[in-house]
Amino acid sequence: MQFLAPLFLAAAAAVAIPVILHLIQREKREAIPFPSLMFLSRIPHKATRRRRLRDLPLLVLRVLALVLLAAAFARPLLRRDAGARVAASPARELVLLLDRSYSMRAGDHWERAVAAARAEIARLGPADRMSIVAFDDGAGVAASSTADRAVLRAALDGLEPGWSGTRYDPALRLAGNLLASSPLPRREVVLISDYQRAGLGDGLETRLPAGVELRTVALTGGGAPNLAVAGVTFRREQFGGQERVTATARIVNTSGEAVPDRAAALLLDGRTLHTLPVSVPPHGAVTLSFPAFTLSRAVRGEVRLTGDALAADDAQYFALAPGQAIDVVAVEGRAGASLYVASALGVGGEPGFRVTVRRAPGGEPAGTDVVLLN
Repeated sequence: MQFLAPLFLAAAAAVAIPVILHLIQREKREAIPFPSLMFLSRIPHKATRRRRLRDLPLLVLRVLALVLLAAAFARPLLRRDAGARVAASPARELVLLLDRSYSMRAGDHWERAVAAARAEIARLGPADRMSIVAFDDGAGVAASSTADRAVLRAALDGLEPGWSGTRYDPALRLAGNLLASSPLPRREVVLISDYQRAGLGDGLETRLPAGVELRTVALTGGGAPNLAVAGVTFRREQFGGQERVTATARIVNTSGEAVPDRAAALLLDGRTLHTLPVSVPPHGAVTLSFPAFTLSRAVRGEVRLTGDALAADDAQYFALAPGQAIDVVAVEGRAGASLYVASALGVGGEPGFRVTVRRAPGGEPAGTDVVLLN
């Protein structure tokens, strides 16, 4: 038992009042007629207090009334244990959404997510049922609606973070479908994630069914600031009969913290060509253009960050092959007639064009793709 206003218990000290009243009752003096007092000596009358309690049942009732009055003002409350509360609560249908995207590999995010999921399993009541849904850019059911905690823990142990990005809509849509067919009176969704902004896209389109309670477990902190190589683009040019390629990487800071300067390297067939410093503001992005290189054969390459905490998003891989440009021979009737045509084709990138201008036809090299008669 506990009291909401325990200070009122101090009023129970008032039980002393009836006891004191019973003790201080003075003896009643009774006058007795006597014919003559002349032969008696005068003795002063002394009032004495009664040292013995009388009417004990009345005293007990008075004391008990004061004690009950003080206890009523103190507002007693009976506190039941957690097991009794769970037994008295309505049965729940719970869907646990566990983020397994690659960002959960950062720091101790995955370990904390699993611990939070185990805590939800431990809080299940005897009539509750739970489903586990693991999601990244898609969603799948790891454990279907069951009250068996051993099955739920085994499904949880079989999960690990993946390599895909985060999207919340597929997970919420699947949770809504699982809850829509449940006959249990209470329906809940627990979403455990590090809540990457990219997972929202243009905003959430999914709405959970009416009456479904959504609880969130945010895995904030516990990880290091993170940079990622978001993409690599290429610009091809013809220079001196050779194909020159300029690689441009987009580097993003996926955290809200400043990241110390890092280095980004361009590698071809495992050999580092160039290394450039990179600095990205919180939740910002920068583009990094590497010096052009000559492409004379097919190569495999990558742009890689060094010294970052989360290795899963630190590299973008690519393959390049030469000879993707279209050879064009422009035959012109007068000098300079093909200037604008050659300039226009020269800016093409996908595909690129190698333009050769001649004054008269004949003798076109083998391998010419297009002959333009201007």
